Amino acid sequence: MIEVEGLAKSIKGRVLFRDLTFRVEGGRILGVIGPNGSGKSLLLATIAGITRPDAGSVLICGIDPFRRWGDVLKLMGYQPQNELSPEAMELTPLEYLRYLLSRCGVKRRERKELASAALKLFDLDGLERVRIGELSVGQRAKLRIAGAIAHNPQVVIFDEPLAPLDPKGREELKRILLELRSMGKSIVIASNLVDDLEAISDETLEMGG
Repeated sequence: MIEVEGLAKSIKGRVLFRDLTFRVEGGRILGVIGPNGSGKSLLLATIAGITRPDAGSVLICGIDPFRRWGDVLKLMGYQPQNELSPEAMELTPLEYLRYLLSRCGVKRRERKELASAALKLFDLDGLERVRIGELSVGQRAKLRIAGAIAHNPQVVIFDEPLAPLDPKGREELKRILLELRSMGKSIVIASNLVDDLEAISDETLEMGG
């Protein structure tokens, strides 16, 4: 579960959001919509414990991410909007996912199996040992999404996961997201593709409105 209460954030005097309060129960998808610059990415980064709010609180499965980050990492999957770092581009998909799984506290003996399963889910299982920088934009987008869910988190936060994908890829991802919802995950997704997002969301939050 995600619990947000009284959340507020301003940057250089500009209020991005104020007094935001909501809950995302298990088995629910919250879609965050709004124009570019409306604060969608900042809100998701704040919920994920990456950016501190000016006021308010966030709980991930009852845990404050700003106090117990290590514990939250085991329970949450977060896919930011930005592209992978140059260092990550030099890794293979298998190396990248095994690294992420290690950060989430997954035991060494389980990492390869979980990484391989995540790659297979997104039809990347034939590319385990190809350098990430050689993958297409769509393949890298799938890999980043796979990295967010490889450790089977209870909470999943996606920032613009649909945009880099072709129509077939978007439909595949929507199917996977609905499967995650049926498994009881709490899911937050931000996207400019409003029609796609509203098709799978239980409710939406409009930013900048």
